[in-house]
Amino acid sequence: MRLSFLEPLYAEPGPFASVYLDTSRDVEHPERAIALRWQRLRDRLTRQGADRALLQVLEEVVGADTAVPGMHGQAIFAAHGTLVLDGELPRPPTHDSARYGTLPDAMPLVTQHVPEIPYLAVTVHYGGLPTAETHGWVTLDAETGTWPASKPRVSGCTSGSRWRPGTAPRSGWAINWTNGRAASTPTRSSWAGTSGRPTY
Repeated sequence: MRLSFLEPLYAEPGPFASVYLDTSRDVEHPERAIALRWQRLRDRLTRQGADRALLQVLEEVVGADTAVPGMHGQAIFAAHGTLVLDGELPRPPTHDSARYGTLPDAMPLVTQHVPEIPYLAVTVHYGGLPTAETHGWVTLDAETGTWPASKPRVSGCTSGSRWRPGTAPRSGWAINWTNGRAASTPTRSSWAGTSGRPTY
């Protein structure tokens, strides 16, 4: 993943104004819609302490992406009365936003340019006293998804994924995946090791 397009943001000292704006052209009177969105963001930046020179620089480039058709957005960054970066968003932001602070708010821009990354999120829960001789239990919760389109949000498996330390299960459990959710069903035991303890 190449992030060299962000280098101008970190070559300048702050504070920065970071603006994310829906500039889609697939609506009636797009220029009017963009102007109204920008006015709300401009007021927000003013309340946060941005000066008039900085706001003027931003206003000159808001909606300037007239050659880009359809749904899209803009990510605009400025500091000390100078435009630092004007980036195109392949998708409109979920919510228009404006922030004035020491560091640029670059994460929304980055997440629209990274490739989708598949993930498996697993959480292991142990129930019982924290001693080697205690017969407690272990529950595995898991979820699959694609980042950044979805965020890890681990969902519980059924009780079949529970294992009691110190005892070999009568039958093992395998996790099957349905629509990114974990569901456990009985299968041949997958645990191995002494005293029925699992080998990782």
